[in-house]
Amino acid sequence: AHPSAATYTRFAGRHIPDSALFSVWVVALVFPAAIGAFTIFLGLVGVDFHAAWQIAAAMLSNAGPVAAVDYASLPAAGHGIAILAMITGRLEILAAAAAVFVILVRE
Repeated sequence: AHPSAATYTRFAGRHIPDSALFSVWVVALVFPAAIGAFTIFLGLVGVDFHAAWQIAAAMLSNAGPVAAVDYASLPAAGHGIAILAMITGRLEILAAAAAVFVILVRE
C-alpha cells in the first residue's frame, strides 16, 4: 500500500472498526497499569516489591497459586488488596473499563 493510503483492518475477511482496535489497546495498556497500581498498594502496606509484584500479577490473572508466595504472612490490609485485585481480574472489570473509556472518548 502507498504510505499515504487509508486502509482498513480486516480479520477473517471482515472489516474491523477502529473503535474495536482502540478497545484492544486500552485493555492492553490498562492491565499492566492495574498490576503496577496493585503492586504499589501492596508495597504501601509493607509487602516487599518482589512478592507484591507476584501477588498483583497472580491475582489479576486468576492464577493465585502460581505466585508461590506465603499468603498467610500478608498483613490484613494486604489480604484486602489481594481480594480486590482478584475480584478485578475475575469480573473482567478491566474489559468493562475499556468499554466505558471508549464510550466516553466518543462523546
